[in-house]
Amino acid sequence: MMPFYLSNNKFRNVRMKKATLYIFDFIGYDGIMSKDIANMLEGMKEQSVTDLDVMINSPGGIVDEGIAIYNLLKEWNCKVYISGQAASIASVIAMAGEEVLIYNNSKVFIHNPWTIALGDSNLLAKTQTELEICKNSIIKSYADKTGMSEEELSELMDKETTLDAESAVKYGFADKIVDKVENKNYVAVYAQITDDKKTKPTKQTEDKMNEDLLKFFGLNKSASDDVINNKIASVKEELGLSGVSDISDLITEIQNIRLENQKLEKQLDDLIKKEETEKVNALIENAIAEGKILPVDKDVWVITAKHDFEDAKARLDKKEKDSVLPRKMVVGTSEIVDDKYEGRNVDEDQLALYRKAKEIEASENIPYTEAVKKAMKILSITK
Repeated sequence: MMPFYLSNNKFRNVRMKKATLYIFDFIGYDGIMSKDIANMLEGMKEQSVTDLDVMINSPGGIVDEGIAIYNLLKEWNCKVYISGQAASIASVIAMAGEEVLIYNNSKVFIHNPWTIALGDSNLLAKTQTELEICKNSIIKSYADKTGMSEEELSELMDKETTLDAESAVKYGFADKIVDKVENKNYVAVYAQITDDKKTKPTKQTEDKMNEDLLKFFGLNKSASDDVINNKIASVKEELGLSGVSDISDLITEIQNIRLENQKLEKQLDDLIKKEETEKVNALIENAIAEGKILPVDKDVWVITAKHDFEDAKARLDKKEKDSVLPRKMVVGTSEIVDDKYEGRNVDEDQLALYRKAKEIEASENIPYTEAVKKAMKILSITK
């Protein structure tokens, strides 16, 4: 159904021409996804939108998602406004604008792509190659807009460069500095549609709108006035509206219900995230307590478990308890000759840890593994 506005208590069909797209969030998971942008742009095409403005205030996010959004927007010859920050991959999205405007108090931040990897030398080498490929993709997008050489852009990325409005224009990341927001009618979170030209609708368009409204209420176009009035009265009663309420009251009530649902969905989402975080922390803390991983590795394991909990749990389940603790040795001062023991070098830190653990084991009468953990804390040994 085409968008409509209310005039003289009748619904009027309006042909839309202009739209504004808002990118005010993290790019990628739990934020703005390229598929969401694709759906919005497709909806704009269906409504005959021809002029597109893009407002950006984003800290960045996932490289592949940002590149996809950049390519989607490049097809529109849009105008981009940097209204806060265009950081990391969000700075690449900003380069999709045929014209890029930046507010005098906004900034652009560029840097090399980075990631977290666990694995052997082959996997780490592969990760390095993938990061270089990502960097080259980003540089191509910058170069297309700024006209700078790849070497110059690479140097700016290596330095993790923050550009204020003047510097952004100087280097070509923006075309012009603006001082104030243009007049816009904001009516949605990420995208809004405004009239380009309001024309008086024909009877055909009015009939089409009436038919769409009847469908909205679950009625066909042949419904009698009594059937329509009874249906409207029933809807008002269900929504708790008074008998004199009009369609604008109905729309307001529906919007309130939608906002309440969104609030409940966010609360549920926050609760789920909290439970997931608690589950991950419990898994890692237990692995540390059982001596399967060192405390220094906690942050890496937390990230790994958040990414794939079942895989992280399976890997930890395979580890032996106390496998990261030093093995129990039978070593005395008199048995060490020229820092050798049984033909092997004796690590001084490990030997100090062993002796401290033996001391605690004897004085507190606790198992050796527990004594080692206490000794590690006392000696501040984390790896």
